[in-house]
Amino acid sequence: MNHQMRRLGAQEGLAYNFGRARYGNSFNAHRMIHFARTKGLQTEIEQRLFRAW
Repeated sequence: MNHQMRRLGAQEGLAYNFGRARYGNSFNAHRMIHFARTKGLQTEIEQRLFRAW
């Protein structure tokens, strides 16, 4: 699957390097987003999380 993604990306001018990928646990971020939605703040917290990342 990674080979196919690299090939398709290359056709669009994108270079994927899956060996350098970093993975994290986004469980708490998703919990915060769901809570923010109950307060009408989902979009704001999503934007802030993406900026912080």
